[in-house]
Amino acid sequence: MAQELRERFDRFKRCGQFDRFKPFKLLGGWFVDPGRVATEALALLQARESRLVVSDQIKAEREAAIIDGVVEVHFPAAARLRWAGRLREMADIFGMTGRADEATLAHTVATALADADRPAATIPFVRALAARGLEMAAEVALGRARLDDVSRAPSRRTRS
Repeated sequence: MAQELRERFDRFKRCGQFDRFKPFKLLGGWFVDPGRVATEALALLQARESRLVVSDQIKAEREAAIIDGVVEVHFPAAARLRWAGRLREMADIFGMTGRADEATLAHTVATALADADRPAATIPFVRALAARGLEMAAEVALGRARLDDVSRAPSRRTRS
C-alpha cells in the first residue's frame, strides 16, 4: 500500500496535478507559524530587496535555500507525523463530503510526510507550508499585519 501511494504521489507530481492541491485553496490557514520564522523572513526580504545586481536564478536559489532551511528546522520527524495526521483527517473529511480527488491527494501527501526516507524538502506541500509562513512573517516585519493576527499559536483569553 505504501509503495502504491508513493508511486501515485510521484505521478501526481510529474503530471502537474499536485498543483491543484496547493494548501491555499482548501487549507489556506495551514502554514508554519510566522513567529517562529521571523529571522528567515527578514533574510528573504533582504534577498528580495537587495540592490545587488544578480540574476533571477541566483535570487530563486537564495529563496529556495531559505525555504530549505525552514523546512529542515521546522519539520523534524515528530512534526511531520503531526502534519500527516492532520492530512489524514482532512482526507477523511474530503471523502465524506464527496471530494474524492482531494481525499486521494491528501492521503498521498500524508503518506509522503510519514515516510522517514523521503526528505521533507522534496515534498511540495511542506515547501508550500514553509513559504506561506515566511510570507506571513514578512507581512508582519513590514508592518502590514500583526503577529497576534497571523500566529498559529493559541491565544490566551483575557479575563474581563
